[in-house]
Amino acid sequence: MGCIEREVLGDLVDGELGECETARAIEHIRSCSKCKRELSEILALYEGPQTAVADDACPSQTTLEAYTKDALPPETMATVKKHLESCSECRSYVWLLTVSASELANWQAQKERAQRQYEATSLGRDAAREALAGLLPSPM
Repeated sequence: MGCIEREVLGDLVDGELGECETARAIEHIRSCSKCKRELSEILALYEGPQTAVADDACPSQTTLEAYTKDALPPETMATVKKHLESCSECRSYVWLLTVSASELANWQAQKERAQRQYEATSLGRDAAREALAGLLPSPM
């Protein structure tokens, strides 16, 4: 068997090869330093994003609650703050923990207005489509 193409090595890492193809590829890789090296490079590419995702894992709700009370060590506060810059879900949770009743009522009213506006626009669009469809000749 000749050396394995890089695309096939990627498929191997993704688990997209059949049982026989996987067995043949593994057998070849065990005896081929070039393919071992190439497989190592591919694995390094795959592990990089997974490590970044693990580093960006959301803090627990307990940690977020402590963050809102400024009750975490400075290093942890900085880490949570950095996480909140890129995570809208955690940012929303923290906002809900710290928002006043009047701010929450204002936000809810804005959401309801936006929903009504969307529904009115959608209904108008639907009515316009129906009117236009009535003016166009029917398909044969």
